[in-house]
Amino acid sequence: RSMNIKELRRAARYALGRRFVEASLRLPPALSRNLYSALGEVSYHLAARDRRLALGNIRHAFPDLSEQEVRCRARAVFRNLLENIHDVAAAPRWTALERKARLRIEGLPQLRRAVDSGRGVILFGGHQGAWELVAVALAGHGVRLTSVARPIREQRLEAWLDVACIREDAEG
Repeated sequence: RSMNIKELRRAARYALGRRFVEASLRLPPALSRNLYSALGEVSYHLAARDRRLALGNIRHAFPDLSEQEVRCRARAVFRNLLENIHDVAAAPRWTALERKARLRIEGLPQLRRAVDSGRGVILFGGHQGAWELVAVALAGHGVRLTSVARPIREQRLEAWLDVACIREDAEG
């Protein structure tokens, strides 16, 4: 079966994105993260549909902001998104010491007490920031967990991340 143009574009974006991530993580960490931040700024200007969506959402959520403040926050959203992607991609390379330094957990004693009660614990969280790092942070403190999330729309990315997570879990 041949690919239609939409499938071809998605395959190309995936291939380019994966190669970019793999190559960028070979750079010094600060340079790599700054590169992602800059890419977020570029993405704000290139991704017209997503930019319009971000601007509209910010206007709706913060009606008192000036248009300049709305645009400034929207650009920050794009930068933060790409920085979060960097951090999630880089996390498997962090040492245990780096993880503890980078990932702060509030309420760990309360969580430990709840876990130690033996009744089980359910944590709910919103999709804010690099939420994927919650599991990394908790595992670094010896808290075992299982997470539930809907599959990523891009199946190739889902499979790549699953393999990366399995490898990370096996390496500790």
